[in-house]
Amino acid sequence: MENSIKEYNLWISQKELDADMFCIQESKLQEGQISLELEGYHQELSFGTSGLRGIMGAGTNRMNRYVVRKVTQGVASYIKKNYSDPSFVIAYDCRMNSEEFAKEAACVMAANG
Repeated sequence: MENSIKEYNLWISQKELDADMFCIQESKLQEGQISLELEGYHQELSFGTSGLRGIMGAGTNRMNRYVVRKVTQGVASYIKKNYSDPSFVIAYDCRMNSEEFAKEAACVMAANG
């Protein structure tokens, strides 16, 4: 629980946190849902055989643009280290935020060359 609180406080202190994500955090905090909200911070969302999937929301254990960026950076680092002339394909479908997440991934990959 202590790590969850630490991660939560780190998350909401970020100046770059988009307004929508910050509003979600603040409203849940005011409603007294902090214990539920901390569940989103107790671990990192894991990448499984079906890819990166989880509940949408703020935190390291939720699907959001920040988690997508972090995971994509990990993939980019791996590809750059292990392949001399890498390429990467990004796609999206009709699922919620799929296009937004694809664009976030594309930005990270572009920043990595």
